[in-house]
Amino acid sequence: MSLARESLAEADIALASRASQSNELRAVSAPAKRRRGRPRKDGSGTTDQAAAILDAAITLFMKQGYQATTMSQIAEASGYSQSSLYYWYKKKEDLLESIVEKTGFSLRTASRIANLPDDKLTQLYAVLYADTLMMCKLPCDFYDLEDVAHTQEDTLSGFFTTYQQLTGAVRQIIEEGIESGEFIKIDAATAALDALAVNEGLQHRYHSTVRFPSSTCSMVEEEARTIFRSAEDVAHHAATITIEYLAPDCVPAKVRQQAIDNNWI
Repeated sequence: MSLARESLAEADIALASRASQSNELRAVSAPAKRRRGRPRKDGSGTTDQAAAILDAAITLFMKQGYQATTMSQIAEASGYSQSSLYYWYKKKEDLLESIVEKTGFSLRTASRIANLPDDKLTQLYAVLYADTLMMCKLPCDFYDLEDVAHTQEDTLSGFFTTYQQLTGAVRQIIEEGIESGEFIKIDAATAALDALAVNEGLQHRYHSTVRFPSSTCSMVEEEARTIFRSAEDVAHHAATITIEYLAPDCVPAKVRQQAIDNNWI
């Protein structure tokens, strides 16, 4: 069953410009160096602080639970003073709301293009690329966020709602691509599930390489490590896996360029 257009409208998601999307992704990047104190007046280092605090909070929520975690513990774990913590997040609920907001990036991309009439191949590539890039740019593994969300289902119900809406958008694109002859005949619901699972698995491997850059042990063979040189490389690889399966004759490099030309990625 196709995703109704009204379901995307009900999400009431603003359509971001390419520049604002880029700023959003930079805002959730993992910090290179942590600084104590409040943000500087010129704004430098502020996104590092917010990302580091959110990362520390998620880690503590996983280890000891949301209720048992205090704001002072989050400040200490993040390496910042409590004044910095309260500058960004007035209460723990604000941290959870930030989690939901950041994971909505790929849904905003889907909302922008899923209902366009033509070129389902490029549409699917762009949505899957945006989804993987978003997860790679988060300050933590997406699987960690999912674990926290399960422990706080009342507060983080939006996390699961957003994911289901994204799944529906991907399924819609695949269904319409099958109807137009762009994709092979396949169960669209299963294909959407598989596509997002590929994205999540690859972002997990990417986060592992970022967290343990000097480790001599790796789950990835040497020949495949070039895939993880950057978040953009991972995003392209993830999207390519799905579109090559659904459209065996496609040329991923051309699809990527078309997505760029369309201002979709």
